[in-house]
Amino acid sequence: MAVEAIMASAMPLNTKTDHILHVLTGAGLAHRQKLKPRSWLIHPENRAQSMLSFHDVWMKGASMSMVGFNQKLVEGNTIAFAMSTEPSRRAMQIEKNKALIEQSGGHLAPINGQEGYLTIGGSHTVAYLRCIEAGLSGPAGESTTHPKSDAIWSAISEGWTWVTISSSVEEAIPLLPSFLQSSLNSTSSIQKSITELETAMLLATSFGRGMTMQQAIQHASAADVRCRTSIPAIATFVQRFAGHAGTFPILHFLSNFSKVHGRSVQIGEDMMSLIASMDFKNPSNMFPMVRTAIWTTLLGCPSASIKDGIARNVVKSDIEKLRSPSVIAKTIEAEALLLDSWSLHQKQPSHHMDNCFGRLCIRCMVHVLNKGPSASIENKTYESLGAIVACFAKEVHEPPSQQKASSASASTDKVMDLISTKPYHVAMLQNSHMSLNGMYTNTKDHGALVFQLVDIQVTVPLDALKKWRSTKAMVIVALHAAYEKHACNASIAFEQHPRSVFTSCPCKKKAIRLVPMGTIAKHN
Repeated sequence: MAVEAIMASAMPLNTKTDHILHVLTGAGLAHRQKLKPRSWLIHPENRAQSMLSFHDVWMKGASMSMVGFNQKLVEGNTIAFAMSTEPSRRAMQIEKNKALIEQSGGHLAPINGQEGYLTIGGSHTVAYLRCIEAGLSGPAGESTTHPKSDAIWSAISEGWTWVTISSSVEEAIPLLPSFLQSSLNSTSSIQKSITELETAMLLATSFGRGMTMQQAIQHASAADVRCRTSIPAIATFVQRFAGHAGTFPILHFLSNFSKVHGRSVQIGEDMMSLIASMDFKNPSNMFPMVRTAIWTTLLGCPSASIKDGIARNVVKSDIEKLRSPSVIAKTIEAEALLLDSWSLHQKQPSHHMDNCFGRLCIRCMVHVLNKGPSASIENKTYESLGAIVACFAKEVHEPPSQQKASSASASTDKVMDLISTKPYHVAMLQNSHMSLNGMYTNTKDHGALVFQLVDIQVTVPLDALKKWRSTKAMVIVALHAAYEKHACNASIAFEQHPRSVFTSCPCKKKAIRLVPMGTIAKHN
């Protein structure tokens, strides 16, 4: 029976896997051999093209170290494909792993040149053992110190038995790696349950490889039981809100962002249903970007808000609030802002832009929902959407050097395609000396007056921003407040107390007030 026929049959998933391996072994295309962790990289199709999260690697590694490494759990139960012999495809496989390692900020072991296989099972275990061998530490300062007598070192130095499959099989049946990986997730105790996002990626991958959506749903349903009840909602999101059917850019953004900014989390059936199907009661807008931003916020859930593996920094009542009469105007504004920024992201997609746009999504949702700092991975909030846009523009143009997870190419790339972006984005990018809440002077037009940049509006004369200079001058608050309270629209102000004042219309007694004006200077 051909492998494709087995995959399409009605047999249970694990039975299919057993039959497939039996057929491949009989044809000399699959073998059992003992290999060490240093021989392995991660298959680009692993976990529906998400590969793995370095946060998950260290979380699982900590648990494994606590209870002890049990080689019986992996012996003969881990599967991998040989790296391609075709040069361009092999180069792609290596580059995918290099990018994954670079995103980890030093928390995944570098490529050593001895690798020849790509894992689709036991990937987190292999990655952790490689970290131990390389002497790395985890994102939370986790140590890799283990006594040489520990079973972990035996696994590193001696390896264990793997099932390896020829690269020619993958070239003939591109869907096979993700198919087998789904089978491993369904039963193996060394695997972790796949999340809603990984399920969405699996649906998209299966659909892109020729399955109908219904076939993809059936395949995903057999792969994992924890989020099985959410699969109809996940499929709805994939079909409606994941972007272009051939590339599904929204899903890839979510996957890239989640790998860097937190361990894999479930979001729960109720939240998934709301994200995919909530009616915003707007006849012309289904709010695809707001839905994406909600999911992003949950994926970036702070550890303190993760309960039993489920993100709880945003709850059902929060999401329903977005369509309420008191909030819908801000929801509409956030949707427009996110859509504009997504267009900028798509002009030059990169891991750096994924990080910038992901933070923008979270900041917008925390602000619109009026959540506290603890709901955000930054542990802070912003006063307005304008302030959030300004921060996004600044980060896009000048990636902070302390963002270890950003790719090197993104952090040094200063050439940007901003043809279709909004004027205030361009203005902030071209005036990197300015930032929100900064103090500035423009002596040519405003003398010695000191101004604070508190918001960015489209009506601002953006071409004049270059005239402003940063200053450390202090604004005398009481004097400034008095002026704002009593100021009129007249263009004349008195520097000294006038000898007399005339009015052109009758005024009540004490109706005329004189307010001091002039240079505001700092006094010691």
